[in-house]
Amino acid sequence: FLWLRSRTQATMCVLLQMRQEAAPLLPASQSEAAIKGSLPITVSWLKDNDEVIEDNNIKMTFVNNVATLMVRSIELKHDGKYFCQAKNEAGIQRCSALLTVKGWSYPKACNDLGQFPYVTEGDPATLQCKFSGTKPITAKWFKDGKELTLGPKYKINVTDTVSVLKVLYADKKDSGEYIFEVQNDVGSSSCSASINLTYLIIPPKFTKKLKKMDSIKGSFVHLECIVSGSHPISIQWYKDGQEITASEKHKYSFHDNTAFLEINKLEGTDSGSYTCEATNKAGSSQCSGAEISILHSQPTQLTFECSEWVKETLANILAKLVMKLGKTSAQPNSASKVLSHLCLCIFFLLGKEISLSLIFYHF
Repeated sequence: FLWLRSRTQATMCVLLQMRQEAAPLLPASQSEAAIKGSLPITVSWLKDNDEVIEDNNIKMTFVNNVATLMVRSIELKHDGKYFCQAKNEAGIQRCSALLTVKGWSYPKACNDLGQFPYVTEGDPATLQCKFSGTKPITAKWFKDGKELTLGPKYKINVTDTVSVLKVLYADKKDSGEYIFEVQNDVGSSSCSASINLTYLIIPPKFTKKLKKMDSIKGSFVHLECIVSGSHPISIQWYKDGQEITASEKHKYSFHDNTAFLEINKLEGTDSGSYTCEATNKAGSSQCSGAEISILHSQPTQLTFECSEWVKETLANILAKLVMKLGKTSAQPNSASKVLSHLCLCIFFLLGKEISLSLIFYHF
């Protein structure tokens, strides 16, 4: 609430109430001003010093000394500072409040892995869901109506767009449907994923495959894919059909059902097709399609044009350098060589085409 009292002869005070934040395309926002003073009183509303006009979306009333501004459907254009102006024969009184309209979007959640394949009892299982929406946004996992939390049984990782639930060791109770839910100030959304438990030895299967990537020479690249199946699972990486040996350049690992390969200090010879192979007692499976292209840094040329003032300044500097060079030329040394190079550079700048080209490489 904001009270403003006039210091003029007007015996009038105004009380303005306004919601400080609102989401676009949401239900109506209402502003009210309680006014005291000698009748008759004329009331008007302004937004950013422009008069507010009634239409199908905006309604203004003044009943029982209460002035109301109703906006039925809030949009981004309604963001701004609003004034309620009350006027009678004694004077004019104003009060204001700021309405901030945020660009809200409803949250969305989707299963990034689909239905998780069968999991052998005692093995880990991974579920992953993507989400989007205006922040702040909360993400939660549920099983049989109960929220899952971090602990010795579950591991939950959340980024700005992805949430991963890892069941560290699956048993009968872990079999079934899992609900992933996201929520913000606008609404909520959910999706589901399943874990199916079995006592059989399940062959490996890739549930998240490799992607094509472009990278810069001299940098590094990170490949990963998710594998399901009975443990223990061994992982091997290949490039163009040739086995990759672990080294400082090629580092790979496998944990939480995710296979990683990191290639450091990329060179042109690292371009090619990469394949991940997973093997257990029930069989093996391969995941290919990771085409890596190595990009070379490209030169960029910048050209600067010299103005008449610059040319005049350079000419003065050149004259002084020539005089200095004449004094040092009798005894050639490093200083005279530097002066000579400076003179040549200025001669170049003062040529018919006055330009300076700088070549630099970037990544």
